[in-house]
Amino acid sequence: LQRLTLNVSNTCNLACKYCYANEGTYYTQGMLMNQNTALNAINWATRTFQVINHINFFGGEPTLNPSIIQLVCEYFLYLHKKGILSYLPSFGLTTNAYSISPRIYQMLHNYNFSVTVSLDGPKEIHNHLRVGKDDTPTYDAVLENIKGLLDIGIIPEYECTFTGEHLRNGITLITLLDFFSATFQCHTLNCPLVIAAPNSRWFI
Repeated sequence: LQRLTLNVSNTCNLACKYCYANEGTYYTQGMLMNQNTALNAINWATRTFQVINHINFFGGEPTLNPSIIQLVCEYFLYLHKKGILSYLPSFGLTTNAYSISPRIYQMLHNYNFSVTVSLDGPKEIHNHLRVGKDDTPTYDAVLENIKGLLDIGIIPEYECTFTGEHLRNGITLITLLDFFSATFQCHTLNCPLVIAAPNSRWFI
């Protein structure tokens, strides 16, 4: 298995205008993955696949469930130490990087995480689309946390959701490539099209 994605948080600390998952809840009650679910998922996957190359933590916003992230990492180390697994997978995190606690920074460093940061381009467009629960802008906080990642030796990849709002503001894919390269020396930019209904203002 190339990648096992664990959706550890069906809740989010943002309220992105175009969110297809109802602010990360996927139309549930905003649950956090518990210990039993995490361990059952790992046990099933390690019995089913000879090798799992990569474990990705996803949400919602996965950093809202740090205890389960740590549990999963420690459990894989335990399985490897006991000789149950002959390998260790790599670990990755997909995050909006709005609020990264010291505990999360420490885990990312200790377990050599790769990190993908969701950022929708220049400050004006990002702050229009990716807002806090009270409609506050988020760009500056995200930028500060990206600096925190760089300080611990993590060079993130970036994911930018491309929407109709980008086009209305004259922001093309080429504009975004130039922005991410110039601002972050970005080597990998994932740029998916927004998931939205055809009558939505975000639709392309």
